[in-house]
Amino acid sequence: MTDTAARQIDRRATRAALDHLFGAQLLFGGAFWLVFALVMVTVPVLVSRSGGQMDTGVLHATGYAARWFAFALGTAGVAAVLTIHLAAGGTRRALHRAAVLSALLVVVLYGALFAVAQLGERALWGGLGWTWVRPGGIPGDGGTGIVLGAVGEGLACATYALVGSAVAVAYHRLRALRGTLALLPSLVVLALADMVTGTGTGGETLGNLVATGADTAPALVTGLAGGTAVAVLAAAWLHLFLRRAQLRPRT
Repeated sequence: MTDTAARQIDRRATRAALDHLFGAQLLFGGAFWLVFALVMVTVPVLVSRSGGQMDTGVLHATGYAARWFAFALGTAGVAAVLTIHLAAGGTRRALHRAAVLSALLVVVLYGALFAVAQLGERALWGGLGWTWVRPGGIPGDGGTGIVLGAVGEGLACATYALVGSAVAVAYHRLRALRGTLALLPSLVVLALADMVTGTGTGGETLGNLVATGADTAPALVTGLAGGTAVAVLAAAWLHLFLRRAQLRPRT
């Protein structure tokens, strides 16, 4: 087989795996945000009609939900495709490349949906006569803050998806007990993603350790560069497990 033919086969394997991995994120992730949008609109309207007023929007809860949804889809997607991919002659490199490309698209998908959700909730609260407070994230005012928050959310979700993929590979390789022990450090990666982007549980409890205030430059360095670095770390963590993945798991 020539090098050109081998590269073409590798690209096709990458594309097939990518279609599977990101297809799940697009379909089920989109459905998650659709349901969440309905809740985001319904709850404030009901509270307003009952004469009450909310202090924070429903959107604050996405920092606890959306990333774990991306994590679960990353785990399920790789678990479903790993054996088939290897049995069909696909390389571990192709699968890793597909997972990384899927994570890049997750940044765009989840980030864009989060930005739209912020704009929608802000408009709804304005219509109800309430003061809207942007969910925690990379500091910024107005439209800039919405964009920075969306990018931070997207980076965090991508990191969770990559770590979820690593979970699937670890359990395939090492089975239940050893797989669980091997992935305990994954919690550190997830906590770092929350901390540097100022989102999720880690951002709420540990974000003050890397807080930069409202200054744009430090916020960009800590939030965007830091979030990107943690996502790269998650990709390397996946590679560590995937490079020794076998068609038949260890017994």
